[in-house]
Amino acid sequence: MAEVVAKEDSRVGMRIFILDNSGSTGDDDGLYVPKLRPGDVNVEAQPCTRWEEIKRMAIDQAELNAQAQIPCKFFLLNPSQGSDWDDLKAGEDYCEINPLHGNLQEQVQAVKRMLDNSGPTGTTPLAECINAVGVHMEAEMESIIDEDQRAYLVLVTDGLPDGGMDEMVQEIRKLCAEYPLFVVVRLCTSEQDVVDYYNEVDEEVEFSLDVLCNLESEAREIQQVNPWLSYFPELHSIREGGTNLRLLDLLDERPFTGDEIAKFIQMIMHCKGDNPMPEWRDLDKYMQALKELDRCRPKVYNPCARTMKSMIDIEEVRNALNACM
Repeated sequence: MAEVVAKEDSRVGMRIFILDNSGSTGDDDGLYVPKLRPGDVNVEAQPCTRWEEIKRMAIDQAELNAQAQIPCKFFLLNPSQGSDWDDLKAGEDYCEINPLHGNLQEQVQAVKRMLDNSGPTGTTPLAECINAVGVHMEAEMESIIDEDQRAYLVLVTDGLPDGGMDEMVQEIRKLCAEYPLFVVVRLCTSEQDVVDYYNEVDEEVEFSLDVLCNLESEAREIQQVNPWLSYFPELHSIREGGTNLRLLDLLDERPFTGDEIAKFIQMIMHCKGDNPMPEWRDLDKYMQALKELDRCRPKVYNPCARTMKSMIDIEEVRNALNACM
């Protein structure tokens, strides 16, 4: 999987995160999965504030993008006291991860400090923030065009935008028309009206938009259509940061075809040097090879079972492939 992700990441010029720090992010219906340690078997998702969930997601993305050496910027939705959209302060209102700008671990620590020094306050001026970020990022976005790359804008929020849907969509549409920009909305709330609102935006707009909830919510949705997969945290992190891997976008939309199941399993489980997998239509040989491959792979955290399990459920894979015959 690392090889596939590395190839995908080579096309990503920038990830831009807008982090909602409005007053409602102080509500305590957030969730996070603790960092897994060797030997962990049963792992419980921990309750927290929405802001804590947002902070942890942002730090994970900072570390992942630093490791992949992909530039990214993190903007607070509500700037610090004394700042305005025309005069954002580095280290207070935004931070960046950029391999060309020095020690990456120090940059990750700067993101952590910014988040620790911020907290829930203000409203949800998403349209205004998106406009300001577009102006702030203009030179970098022009460079992405020159390099024939793409960028991802990730809105991490728990609420409805000030001014309604039209203003926010207009600002996103303007950026997407000008730049090769793809949009992810990462919701940090279980309030159904907010989830429905952004799903409605997803259905109505013509630009690329993916709406995600937290790890457990996404895992439950995927379980309904592709129950053979353990939707582990690393997959969720890839989707949170935006990806052009089409199969990841389809995971929660419909059951995979046989070819898609085989391709996805190849992507997450097959490593360089492994023997080629048999054709999936030769089901007995394919399943035998898959069992052998599964024995060699580490267990992953399964959010639905809240325990460590195999990446795939062997019997569910057989059932799904049989249905595709």
